[in-house]
Amino acid sequence: EVKNASFPPEVKRGRTLYVKYVSAEMKSGGSSNGPMGYALAKEGFKKLTTPEAVTVVSLYEPKALASIPGSKNAQSYDKMLTDEAFWQVFEFSFVAGKPYTKADVDAGLKVAVITEKMAKQLFQTTDVVGKTLLLNYTDYTVCGVVKDVSTLATAAYSQVWVPLTSQGVYKDETNKITGRYRVFILAKDKNDFPIIKEEAEKLRRKYNESL
Repeated sequence: EVKNASFPPEVKRGRTLYVKYVSAEMKSGGSSNGPMGYALAKEGFKKLTTPEAVTVVSLYEPKALASIPGSKNAQSYDKMLTDEAFWQVFEFSFVAGKPYTKADVDAGLKVAVITEKMAKQLFQTTDVVGKTLLLNYTDYTVCGVVKDVSTLATAAYSQVWVPLTSQGVYKDETNKITGRYRVFILAKDKNDFPIIKEEAEKLRRKYNESL
């Protein structure tokens, strides 16, 4: 039930498709398996027209060292890189501010959404929208604060979320297939699953031809 029943923020599990891993087969022999590269996510899934929303998020992101300007104390927090559609696929309860937007992601702005617990530990309050947060010694501006998320929400869980474009999305993608990302696809209706898979297959073939 924990893996399949809907609960916040993963309240739309019944109409969500998950693309966790991909496989790249080399013409010279051998294969590479793991999370997908951003180029594949963008061309193979973000261009889907049938779903309500498609989000690209990081997988296995290292913890972030977080502090506030002027403080000598820093703590480690779970971090996730996402695009703006993440906030449409999953429903978070915002106690302050709002999520980052497509314009923010397109511009690669260093903005962040953090949990209540993180806000209270670092700032002693949740009234922190607009304040500066140091993530790995880099300035980020807090744009929103959400209620804490259970670790059982394995797709959406984190303690801080930032735009994937704020950290360089293309740098480690050697074969344009595997990388550091996974995709979640929100269908308008679960009956659309076969249509979405068929459309994704067409995009996959088109992307393969471009390599």
